[in-house]
Amino acid sequence: MVKVRLEVSAGGAKDYVAVSDPLPAGFEALNTRLAVVDSSLSGQTRDSYVWDYVELRDDRVNAFADLMDGGKKEIEYLMRATIPGTFRVPGALAEEMYVPSQYGLSAGGELTVTR
Repeated sequence: MVKVRLEVSAGGAKDYVAVSDPLPAGFEALNTRLAVVDSSLSGQTRDSYVWDYVELRDDRVNAFADLMDGGKKEIEYLMRATIPGTFRVPGALAEEMYVPSQYGLSAGGELTVTR
């Protein structure tokens, strides 16, 4: 299990913000609202009032906010390794959907899973 925490920072209020965080190969995002996932691990968004909609997909986690005040906001979720190996971690993208020149990218990296 890996807890992912993304911090989105904006200098002022932003409308229609979308954040897309691609998952590394060999990982899947966990929906902690399902009964089969231990709810004590809670990977819900820390600033849940900011994010109007969060979707867990096979290859990424997306979060959307119609209005985001300036400052720092967080998205937090859990992902689980499905196979051992070394995987590239792609960078996340945050953007103001209707102002494409307003965006930010996070750094990528590498992640190794052992048994």
